[in-house]
Amino acid sequence: MTKLRENYLLRSVLSIAFISYLMLLVKLIMFKMGSFDFDYMFKSLAYNLNHLDRFTTYLDYRMNLIPFREISGNIRSIIEYQSMTGFLNFVGNIVAFIPLGFMLPILFGTNKAGFTRVLIISLALSAGFELLQLITSMGACDIDDVILNTSGGVIGYLLFLLGRSLVQLFNQPNVLHKDKMKMESARLSKN
Repeated sequence: MTKLRENYLLRSVLSIAFISYLMLLVKLIMFKMGSFDFDYMFKSLAYNLNHLDRFTTYLDYRMNLIPFREISGNIRSIIEYQSMTGFLNFVGNIVAFIPLGFMLPILFGTNKAGFTRVLIISLALSAGFELLQLITSMGACDIDDVILNTSGGVIGYLLFLLGRSLVQLFNQPNVLHKDKMKMESARLSKN
C-alpha cells in the first residue's frame, strides 16, 4: 500500500472515530442513558418557547452560574460520604472531553488545533451542550460542567503532546547506544 493511500485510510478511520465520539457525547450529555429522541427534544424546545413564563421558573432551579459551586459540592460528597454520584459527575465530566483534546490535533494538525484552539473548541462545545440542555429542559445548565469539560479537553491535548514526544523519542536513533559502541570500538583498537 502506498504512503498516500495509508494516510488516506488512517485519516478516514480517525474521522469515523471522531464522528462516533461526537455522537456518543450527544447521547451521554443530551439523552443520558435513554435512546436518541430528537422528537422529544424539539417538542420540549417548542414548549419552552411557547411558555416562557414557566421556562423562567425552570431556570431558577436548573441553572448554576456560580463557578466551582457544584465542583466543591462533588468533592465534599466524595470525601465525606464516598459518594459515587459525586465521583462520577466530577470525573465523568473531565474524562468525556479528553478524547476531544487528543483527537483534534491528530485530525487537523497542531497548526490548526494547537493549545488555544483546543481550549476554545472544548469550551464552545461544552457551553453549547449546556445551553442546549437548558433550552430543551433535558438537563441542568452548569458552569462547572463547562469548566470540567474544558479541563478534559486540555488534558487530552497535553496527553497528545506527551504521546507525540514519546513517539519521537523512541523513533530517534539511540544516541547512548552509539556512544557506547564508539567507546568499545576505541578501546578495542588500542589493544
